[in-house]
Amino acid sequence: LLKIIGDRLAEATTGEWVDRLTRAGLLASPINEFGDWLAEPQVQATDAAPPVQVTPDAALPVPRTPGQRAQARPAPGLGAHTAAVLREFGID
Repeated sequence: LLKIIGDRLAEATTGEWVDRLTRAGLLASPINEFGDWLAEPQVQATDAAPPVQVTPDAALPVPRTPGQRAQARPAPGLGAHTAAVLREFGID
């Protein structure tokens, strides 16, 4: 059965299947792969994933909830707070 369904689905694109199914009165939408959500019109219109500089050479999209401000600065680098954390536990 899976082979039959897979062969049949391969006959059209995801968009074509979504269109066919919704015209038939069925709920249908594509399943996005990782990263596809960044191209969604709503994500772009609401700036829901503004780029954040994560290293001096790289910026990555970081999701935020509506009403939340964009992250103002990147996360600290590896080991950036090690000394301070150790001091809190009495380790020098």
